Amino acid sequence: MNAIHTIAKATITECIRSRVLILTLLFTVGLIIVSVGLANIALGQRVRIVTDIGTTSASLVGSMIAIALVTTRMAADIRHRTMDAILVRPIARSTYLVGRALGFWCVMIILTSIMLFSTLGIILGLGHSPSMALIVTFPMVWSEMAVVVGLSVLFNTMSKPALASAFAAGTIIAANFSDQVLTSVKNMQTHAPILSRALRLLYHAIPDLASMSLRTEAANRLVFSPNKIIFGVAYGLCYAALTVTLASSMFNKKRS
Repeated sequence: MNAIHTIAKATITECIRSRVLILTLLFTVGLIIVSVGLANIALGQRVRIVTDIGTTSASLVGSMIAIALVTTRMAADIRHRTMDAILVRPIARSTYLVGRALGFWCVMIILTSIMLFSTLGIILGLGHSPSMALIVTFPMVWSEMAVVVGLSVLFNTMSKPALASAFAAGTIIAANFSDQVLTSVKNMQTHAPILSRALRLLYHAIPDLASMSLRTEAANRLVFSPNKIIFGVAYGLCYAALTVTLASSMFNKKRS
């Protein structure tokens, strides 16, 4: 556990020193500009749009930042032979990978929290109180980032950085449209059964990010079930743990 903690802490430090914080700052400034630009819209609509933009951006922009972080840092480890220096010590390869994944996730918790807090601040600045769904969106987004980090780590152990980024981004995009994939499966059952079965396998393999989102409820101040939060967070963490475990197993089989 000490080794995992040390590697995770080093990962957080490396990421904070990178340019990722600039992207987060640009997001915050952009959100403020958007909110000011919506000044002529009815107040209720303005709050709804700012909430929708803030939560959606925290999810989608956060996912892209997570994929870029994992890919660039792991590629840098190989290029600068940092990984070799670490693995010379009595540290298991899986320990290194878990520490890295945990560090990346902590960084994404920090960054998405900044994004969501900026959204809360703008809403309060407009003289409105945020919806409860927006407040409890925090752990949902954090668990979503765990899934993105886990998938990115998995793909980076399987392929080159460019392909890993493409696979991770494609999977996340598909995961955000999992309902449409399921609809396609049902529509193809009669005239294309083989393709239907293939899409069904894809549907069960990709994460169900729709079950981990409260964006609609937050933007429209809708009532939500506490069970959705519990299930979404548990599902995200379990999926992330599974992907990191699979990545560790594959990483252990690779030659040093």
